[in-house]
Amino acid sequence: MRFFYILLILLVVSCGKSKEKEVVAESADLEAVSTDSKCETETSFGDIDICFPHIKGMKECYSDPRVKTHVDYTGMDGNVILGYYFSDETYANADQLGEIAYDDYFKVYAVEQLKNMKITSKDMNDLKKVIEETTLKSDWNAVKNNIEKQLEGFSFGKPILIESYQPRSDIWSFLTLMNVVSGDQENTLVMNMSMVKIKDRLIYYAHYLDYEDEETLKSSKTKSDRFGLALLSLN
Repeated sequence: MRFFYILLILLVVSCGKSKEKEVVAESADLEAVSTDSKCETETSFGDIDICFPHIKGMKECYSDPRVKTHVDYTGMDGNVILGYYFSDETYANADQLGEIAYDDYFKVYAVEQLKNMKITSKDMNDLKKVIEETTLKSDWNAVKNNIEKQLEGFSFGKPILIESYQPRSDIWSFLTLMNVVSGDQENTLVMNMSMVKIKDRLIYYAHYLDYEDEETLKSSKTKSDRFGLALLSLN
């Protein structure tokens, strides 16, 4: 179990076959989820297959060499990327991924060394506690005021945990804010990282969205929660 915790701490510091069943989630506002379509792509992680939902307005495109080359370059050692969703607009510019700015995307991934390892609900609850204990926590109102006032020198070197919550019994989500530096530009990004139990295996997915105001947090929660529901419904 100690080895399991270490892998999680490292993680925090950081087109396929069709089936007959699918869940469709709206990308813009994710108003509804249905169960009468096909899944978009499929991949495997160790001894399990994972089917990815079709999301209107987005494209699961990790198998595209242009996307894979770009996102693998920015990946983290020890993790294996399973799927990547770009908006249709971003995917239309896949030839320029290293040159354009983009947000509103999903990454689905796992820890390579946890392949084929069974996880229980108790394990997930224990891992949730480890994330909370190793992530910088801050009062949301104080963070919000600092961002809105653009206080000189206001910055944070590691993700700030705004909220941890459980949208479903097999999912734990962690809504965070993080600073992203690109050249001389620095902006604030919302990252909603979730861990989900799929076929008794630990899988992660994260939604990334540029922070504009408090509504950005609500939007990310809505999109992330319904993505997770769609993913579980297929698997």
